Amino acid sequence: MRTLPGFAGNPTGSLKGTYTYTADGRLAVTWNRTGAGAATGPFHEYWTVQSGLASGGVARITSPGFYGAYGAGVTVPAAGAFTDYGATFGVGYGSNASLGRESRATMTALLKDPRYDAQPYKGAYVVAKASSSDPATRTGIVAREGAGGSWTLADTANPWRLCSSGLCAGWVQPGTSCGGTDKARVRYLAEIGGGRRTTEEYWCRFLAQGKPCYLYNSHPRPMLQVVDDAGVFRGWVGVEGFTHVRTTTGLPDSSWIEGYWGVFDMVSATLQPKLP
Repeated sequence: MRTLPGFAGNPTGSLKGTYTYTADGRLAVTWNRTGAGAATGPFHEYWTVQSGLASGGVARITSPGFYGAYGAGVTVPAAGAFTDYGATFGVGYGSNASLGRESRATMTALLKDPRYDAQPYKGAYVVAKASSSDPATRTGIVAREGAGGSWTLADTANPWRLCSSGLCAGWVQPGTSCGGTDKARVRYLAEIGGGRRTTEEYWCRFLAQGKPCYLYNSHPRPMLQVVDDAGVFRGWVGVEGFTHVRTTTGLPDSSWIEGYWGVFDMVSATLQPKLP
C-alpha cells in the first residue's frame, strides 16, 4: 500500500485560533498562533455549516460551491469568499466522538459489520487538472466529479479480501471505465498511523501488465474517517495529489496534464447531499 509522503507519520505542525459565526450563519475561523505559541497570520476561513445530519450525530462544513452538478467546470470562489490565504475548496465533518484511534473502524469491521456492507459511499470530488502538458502555457481547469461510486464493501460474488495483517483489504472491481480489454480496477484500503487515518490506492489492472502491482501513476488517497456521535463509521474525507511519474526513473516529469490535485468526500447515504 502506498500513500502520500508524510501521511503515516506524526503531524509536523499545528495552528491555534478562534472562531465565531457571521451574520449570515457562516463559520468564521481565524488562525493566529502556531502550536508552539508563535504569532502567525492571521489567516481567515469562512465555512458553510450543516448540522443535525445522520439523525443529529454529524455536522458538515463546506467551502462555497463544493457541491453541485458533476462533469462541469467549477467556479473558484473569489478571493476572501472562502479563505484569504489561497485555499479554494474544502470539506469536513465533525461529531462528539473522540479523535483517538479507538474511534476508527478497523478493516475487519468495515468488511464484517452489516451496518457498513451494503451501501455505496459517494460524494463530490473537486479536482484541479491541467489543460496542457506544457508547463509554460498550461491553464488550470477545476472540475467537479463524483467520488466513490456504485461499489460497496460487500460483494458476495467477488468479495473484498483482508490482508494477512488485517490492516488492509483489497478488491478487484469489474466493469469499470478503464481502457484496454481488461476493464477491472484494483482497489486497496488500509488503516495507517494513528487516529482515524485510512489510505486508499487504486489503478486500472491492465496497466500492471500482468504484474501484482502497478508501480507508477496509481491514485493514492490519504483519507480521514467520518464517525458520528455514537461511534458509527459514516465514510471518509480525503485528498488526492500526485504528478505524472516517468516509469524509467520513478520520478515526476513535466506531464502536468496527467496530474490530479483535489479534495473529496465519500460518505454513507445518510450524509449524501441532494445534488442538482
